[in-house]
Amino acid sequence: MNSTITSDKIEINKRMIGKTVNVLCKDGSSWIGEVTGVVDETTLYIFDGEGNSHEIDIFDIRSVN
Repeated sequence: MNSTITSDKIEINKRMIGKTVNVLCKDGSSWIGEVTGVVDETTLYIFDGEGNSHEIDIFDIRSVN
């Protein structure tokens, strides 16, 4: 993959930092967290309500308004 495309996707994902999101789990449950960083073009760091950091795929999150 072109490194320019990858870096562009990472920059777009950085816009999510500080946002509250709903994280969807594979077992059907969900939890609310805050995006705190970007791992790569498809993975974000998200803190849960207990202060634990998780690496979450962007396809497993939904925006909270």
